[in-house]
This record gives sequence, C-alpha cells and structure tokens, in this order.
Amino acid sequence: KTMRLHHLKHHQAYTDKLNGALARLRANPETKALAKRGIDWLLEHVQELPEAERGPVRNAGGGYVNHDLWWQCLSPRGGEAVEPREGSPMHGALTAAFGSVNDFKTKLNLASLELFGSGWAWLVASSTTGDLQVEATANQDSPL
Repeated sequence: KTMRLHHLKHHQAYTDKLNGALARLRANPETKALAKRGIDWLLEHVQELPEAERGPVRNAGGGYVNHDLWWQCLSPRGGEAVEPREGSPMHGALTAAFGSVNDFKTKLNLASLELFGSGWAWLVASSTTGDLQVEATANQDSPL
C-alpha cells in the first residue's frame, strides 16, 4: 500500500509538475525547442532554461528521473538484496573502487545518512576518469 501511494501520488506529482514546465516551454516560441529535449539534457543544462523554469525542471524533473530510476531498481523479489556475484564485472569494479562490496555499501549508507533533510546517495562513474564514486545530492537534484 505504501509503494502504491508513493507511486500514484508522490511520483505522479513530480510528473505533473514537470509536464507543466514543459507545457510552458512549448507555449513560448523562443523556448519551444528546449521542451523537445530529453529530461536528461534539461537537467544537465538547467542553467540554459529561462529563470522561471529552472526550479520546476530541477525539482520536478529531478524528482521524476530519480524516482523513475528507483522504481526500476526495486527487486522483483520483494526487496530482497541482490549481491553482485564474486567474479562478476560489478563485483570487480566495486572491489577495485572501494576495497570490497561491503566497504561500498558502508560508504553509500554513510553518504545517505549524512544528508540533511531529503536527498539521494548514488553510485556514479566519474565523467572524466570513469572511476566509480559515491555521491550525494540534496532534495531532487540529480547527478546528471
């Protein structure tokens, strides 16, 4: 019941607010082309949007993208944790970056616990080196 409510109300509110921002961008001939860009592009280039739409796209767009990824990552086995198999590429990458899978989990948990208020903890690949890192973002900000 909690997940259904979260999806139907909370995630839907981000979707509706993002769609409102996109509708306003489409209604203006000067920003119509921006509304056709994908949400990932909009979040990466939020400073290029009109001032009035930056907050709605950052907050509602970030909330939409973050929750969409979260929904996709939920286990089909009812939340059962799935560990990377020893010898798998993921296991090797986490071990190389953090020392062990358990050290990665500790670092990710710590990053989420250190957030004040709401936010997200992420496993990301550095855009410059490709190295795995743990990063935290506040509220609905996205690592994009």
